[in-house]
Amino acid sequence: MTEKLDPSMLLQLLKQAPESFALSDILELINKPTLKLSPPSDRTIRRWLNELSEQGLLIKTGSRKGTRYSLAAHQTTPNMLQFLQGLDTDIQLSTLKQIRNLWTHTSTALEGNTLSLGDTKFILDEG
Repeated sequence: MTEKLDPSMLLQLLKQAPESFALSDILELINKPTLKLSPPSDRTIRRWLNELSEQGLLIKTGSRKGTRYSLAAHQTTPNMLQFLQGLDTDIQLSTLKQIRNLWTHTSTALEGNTLSLGDTKFILDEG
């Protein structure tokens, strides 16, 4: 009997995946005959991946066919970023993005780049 896949099951399967994965890797993992799962459409899986990344459980990088996902747990070691513990996931992600933007802007400014902080943020977010 085949079991119907849901977002929580998808997250459990992704814990078995390599550190970073694309949609094709996920589909290959789901379609293994040994799992006996009834997979939803690619569009549904993409929607679930977006929801999981909005919840902070997955980190989404890239866009379109170059989009890759990784588990949020792979991004930090237990002792790193302790100042974020206890905060809501959306505040944690927002703070980390601000740190990334400021760090990148400052680093490139030292190298002579004249982009504003807003321009740097745009480039990092949109590519």
